[in-house]
Amino acid sequence: MEREFLLVERYDRVQEGELLRRLHQEDFCQALGLPPGAKYQHSHYHGQKGSFPRMMDRLREVGGGTQVMQLWDMLVFNVLSCNTDAHLKNHSLILSADGVRLAPLYDVMCASVWQNITRNMALDVGGKRVGEYIEGRHWAREAEACGISPRRALARVEYLSQRMREELGAAAHDVAAMPAGPHALIALVREAIDQRCQTIQNTLSK
Repeated sequence: MEREFLLVERYDRVQEGELLRRLHQEDFCQALGLPPGAKYQHSHYHGQKGSFPRMMDRLREVGGGTQVMQLWDMLVFNVLSCNTDAHLKNHSLILSADGVRLAPLYDVMCASVWQNITRNMALDVGGKRVGEYIEGRHWAREAEACGISPRRALARVEYLSQRMREELGAAAHDVAAMPAGPHALIALVREAIDQRCQTIQNTLSK
């Protein structure tokens, strides 16, 4: 029986001759000493929960302070891509003898194109849970809580929202050119992300 599949190279495995070595990785629930049930900021778990500022603090504590803006960019990207499932277990640290580094983003999805998927994000941004309602003051509030200059943080939001709009066409073309071929969802994802980026751009001054 023939099946179509997407083959992705794993970032947490290293080929050494005939051996495959696993890199040590901790997601942010593990890094913060929280159980899996605390991965959403507003989950039903009754104990202490995670948040983006707590992730930032932990990153600095383990020596990853130079990657703070990279983690901020991940937050921005998840909002712009309408990803409502960017919880603590979908962000990780890779630990090695050379130190700690952020793992690439994984398990990214565009919730806006699916019915019956929550529009509430996994982690708040400045007290807001719905991406299209995040305005400049919410980004600034989140940046301050994360120990980042609001001006610098807002500049990254503006830059990334513009770059994503510029690259959407090429990205959609590349996905359609994959062996699985074009799919109706590609256009819907492109439209949803473009609209989200435009909304964020238009409200940065509010």
